[in-house]
Amino acid sequence: MVKAYLIANYVSDGQFSGEFAIGVTNYRGERTSGFFPASSVKDGKLEVKVLMKQGDKVSVKVPGRFIEGREEAGTGDNIIVKTNSLSFE
Repeated sequence: MVKAYLIANYVSDGQFSGEFAIGVTNYRGERTSGFFPASSVKDGKLEVKVLMKQGDKVSVKVPGRFIEGREEAGTGDNIIVKTNSLSFE
């Protein structure tokens, strides 16, 4: 299976050890952020699961929760991003 990574705008220490605060941009160009396990972060990118692709938009599931932003574009454990916001292994 191909691994997908969401490219972060920033990665910083989280509130607890073993986690990072990560900010990303959704498909509308809005920024959202949340806390994610350090084990899911690699080189400024968050490992995600691709759920669905439509045109230049991709819905992904993240291993944590986004806590800011509009629900339809990215809160909770799903976010819709532009295809160019992802990298693949």
